[in-house]
Amino acid sequence: MSPADEPDLNHGVFEGCSGCLVQGSALHGCRALIRYEGSVRRWIPGFKTARSPFGPAVVIRLAIDHLAVELGRRVAAETTARPDLIVSIPLHPRRRRWRGFNHVDPIARRIAQGLGSPWVPDALERIHDTRDQAKLVGRERRENVRAAFRATSRLDAATCIWLVDDVLTTGSTLDAAADALLEAGVLEVRALTLAATLPASACPRHPGVR
Repeated sequence: MSPADEPDLNHGVFEGCSGCLVQGSALHGCRALIRYEGSVRRWIPGFKTARSPFGPAVVIRLAIDHLAVELGRRVAAETTARPDLIVSIPLHPRRRRWRGFNHVDPIARRIAQGLGSPWVPDALERIHDTRDQAKLVGRERRENVRAAFRATSRLDAATCIWLVDDVLTTGSTLDAAADALLEAGVLEVRALTLAATLPASACPRHPGVR
């Protein structure tokens, strides 16, 4: 990774309110490390769509790992709050077979390690094979993932869960997943993503970050 490819991580984690994500969101908040621009726009697609038998290229794996570690470190430094569980946004089984892995799992695992919180990769399942969200906008995104997720067990003992995904766009996927967790008994669901496409005005910086 050359210096020219290094994303600007100097601005810290920013946080969006649930109302900025989708109307009536089930999320209590969402934090992202960086805006989805520059080299990150190459790294994340390259990480999750690699069809090589060896997985994504080493440089891309290292870049994504670096971002995940940094997100975990920033959040750990900013707050003493910790979730009962950290949960990955799952892929539908058909898409997981096609890709060979769930690209969110290594991100969530790294963040969980940084926070010292348990990671449960199978707490959610994707029960509908939805269309690619990248090809949809606005209401289409919300309708596409409505009721797409289901918790694999009751989660009444989990007061707070932090969901992990790669990119926040409208928040529709995270919101649908949060709905499933709340229905399973969770009291609070927050989200962490590596990057966000939301404009800065819609996703203000966390008060503790300068």
